[in-house]
Amino acid sequence: MMYKEVAVLPFRKIYGLDFEYSGADGEIPNIVCMVVQDLWSGDISRYWQDDLSAMTSPPFETGEDIALVTYFAPAEIQSILALSWDIDVSIIDLFA
Repeated sequence: MMYKEVAVLPFRKIYGLDFEYSGADGEIPNIVCMVVQDLWSGDISRYWQDDLSAMTSPPFETGEDIALVTYFAPAEIQSILALSWDIDVSIIDLFA
């Protein structure tokens, strides 16, 4: 386990998630890339725009026992919605 602190959280999987995108405020973002890290194993995956736009679902597990850790959740959720991914996860927003 890479981060011992996550062991006490009640989730089967916890991912750190970050998108990079461009676009004006209020517009649908143009996704550039996404990085996701499995906080249990430490594995990191990177995906570019072409890969992401071809995906119909996220490249990580989802479900009520999964958590996503972000720094500014509205930006990450907006990116997920821009990709038309339907996900059911808990969000831990470190900005809040």
